[in-house]
This record gives sequence, C-alpha cells and structure tokens, in this order.
Amino acid sequence: MEIVIDVQNLSKIYNIGISKNAFQYNTIQERLAHIFRPFRNEFKKFHALTDVSFKVAKGERLGIIGTNGAGKSTLLKILSKITPPTAGKIILNGKISSLLEIGTGFHPELTGRENIYLNGSILGMTKNEINTKFEEIVSFSEVSDFLDTPVKRYSSGMYMRLAFSIAAHLEPDILIIDEVLSVGDIKFQDKCIGKIKDIGQKLRTVLIVSHNLETILNLCEKSIVMEKGKIVFHGPTKEAITFYRQNALGKPYSIENFENRGGTGEAEITNVYISPSRQLNCTEKVEIHISAKINKTPMNFKDIEFCIGIDDEFNNRLWTVSSASNNRMIINTSSTESTVVCAINSLPLVQGRYIISVSLVRFNITLDCITRCEEFYIVELDGISHLRRSDWGRLNIPCEFKIL
Repeated sequence: MEIVIDVQNLSKIYNIGISKNAFQYNTIQERLAHIFRPFRNEFKKFHALTDVSFKVAKGERLGIIGTNGAGKSTLLKILSKITPPTAGKIILNGKISSLLEIGTGFHPELTGRENIYLNGSILGMTKNEINTKFEEIVSFSEVSDFLDTPVKRYSSGMYMRLAFSIAAHLEPDILIIDEVLSVGDIKFQDKCIGKIKDIGQKLRTVLIVSHNLETILNLCEKSIVMEKGKIVFHGPTKEAITFYRQNALGKPYSIENFENRGGTGEAEITNVYISPSRQLNCTEKVEIHISAKINKTPMNFKDIEFCIGIDDEFNNRLWTVSSASNNRMIINTSSTESTVVCAINSLPLVQGRYIISVSLVRFNITLDCITRCEEFYIVELDGISHLRRSDWGRLNIPCEFKIL
C-alpha cells in the first residue's frame, strides 16, 4: 500500500488580538483616536490544530467531518500549502489540486476560457496539458455558451462548475475539496460525485470536507472526525458518522433536553421510549410508548392525534403515522394523563441508527411537537446486512426470487 499523504504531529496556532505594530496611522482621525485609546498588546493563542496525524493511501477517498471550527479547513489549507503549520510535518507524494473556495484563482475580468488557462497554470499544468483537456473541461462544466463572458458575470453555480471541472480534469495525484459540492443543482452534484469516484478508480487520492454526511458516505470508504482541532476518530465512514452523531454533536435525544417546543402547549408529551430495547433487528416486533398530559381543561384525549415520525441519521424522513389516520383510534378516558402504544410488527430497515419524532395534534392544530426525542439501532441480521451497498437505500423489505 503506497502512502501519498503522511501527516505527522501537525499543529497550527493563531494569535488572536491586536499588536501595537499592526496599527498604521495614516490620517489625523486615526492618530487622534490612538491618543485617547488606552493601548495594550492583547493576544490570545488559538489552537486551530493540535497534534494531528494520519496517513492516506494512493487511490483512497478520505472524508473529513466535524462541526464548524473543528479545524477541517485549516487542515486542508496546510495540505494545500496555502498556510504553513506551526509544528509537525507533511510528506506528500504527488501533484496536488485544491478546490477550497468557489472560483479560487479566477480573475473576475477574464473570460471563462482565459480563466481555464490561468487556473490550470496555477495548479501546475502546462499549456499543452490544458489544451489536451480543454474540451472535456468545457463540456463537463456546462458553461460553453458563456465561455467568452467575463466570469464576474457568472452565477455562483457557474463559478463552481467551471472551477470543479478544471480541478478534476487536470488529473492531479491528490485532489482536495472543501465544501463546494453543495453549490449547484442536484444534477450537477451527481456529476461531481461520479467524477470523484472516477478519479479514485484511477488510483488518485481525494480528500473531501463536507457537512453533507450523505455525500461523505456515498463517496468515502474511510473518514476522520475532527473536534476542537484534534482527530477524535479515524476509520470506516459509516462508523465515523455514527461517532460524530453520538459524540461530536452530543446526544440531544431525550425529552429533558427540549425546552423550546413547537405547539400551543395545551397538551404535553411527557415521555417517549421504544421497547423491547433500542437494539433491534428488522424482523422484531416493536412498540413505541408515548405518555402525555393535558394542561388545559375541559380538553380530553378523545380528539387528540398521536403522530410519530422516523428519520434516518441523515435527517431523511422514512415514515410518518397518525393514530387517527391509521386506525381511527380513540382514547376514551377522562384522565388528564395517558400513555399510548404504537405496535409495529417489524421495521424493514437496514443496519444503522434511527431517530423518532413525536407530536400531538388536535383539529389540525399542533399542541406539542418534539423532533428527535428517541433513538434506536437496527443491528445486523444473520450476517446479511454487510453485503448491502450504502447507496441501496434504507429499506430492507423481505422478498423472494422465484424461477417461473
């Protein structure tokens, strides 16, 4: 296994504050302001990266995920040689192409055609190499009608398409992408994902930063999770995303953590839990228990709908059900507190983590609504789940093939 990126004990420290030498007093107003300002040097050290180490093999597509301020973009800027590290070193074996911001390296007054050559030269390509790939770049970017228009008149989507097309088609050994795939329409995003997969198949290495976890899962076999400038997880992408959801983002999935709820408050959800356990297989019978109380009388449970939604860990809604629309259930009780059980024969879902949301509705008016208040896991059944690809969907519907 050939290693093309070797990051060793990398750290980056910024000085945040004001230095006396930083002031340039060019006007009388600035000089007077300085006289009446009690000046002192104020510095605070900010550790953007701390002792970061990892290796990336040739042809690997590595995802980098984390919250804002985790150090992802700083890491990519150091790898791209835009900013130097404070400590540590990086060993790179191959030519790097970086796409860190939309239109980086573009001159707004130049046309799209001229910027292809300008940006390609910045990325280290010769004119002959750009000529060879020129038609492919233009065709992929879908800006041929505006090729001789100054890029200052381009939309952000056109900027991104042309910039990505240049970076991807000039055949770098290492391609670094920072959160630019979210710009553009869905059709072009799919083209970008296909192109990145194609780059990986040609044994070129790709590093991708994105807050779109579904994109990371689709593209990368391995990922690292960053938190406060450190790598807190490095491994298979599916496990990395689960770790990120559970640890880096915290675990907000409990009734107690929801102070700001939706709804009128006339009725209130007091508890939600799933049984027999949070660890289930796709054939088990499941019960979702919802306890609620009425805060405003003479309202009663007879007219209240209990609504349940199930999302995957990427916030995609998989299923919604209402007690009223499903079986016209009527809770005939005079009590101001009650518990409803939704019985499900099986959950035909693939292995992974799922989150439950619950709401109370009366005459189309929401009384209480808590999103993501309980979670459960579908575990592997009979060694079959691991054979599924990640892009095959979230349903594991039982079926049988027969020969007629």
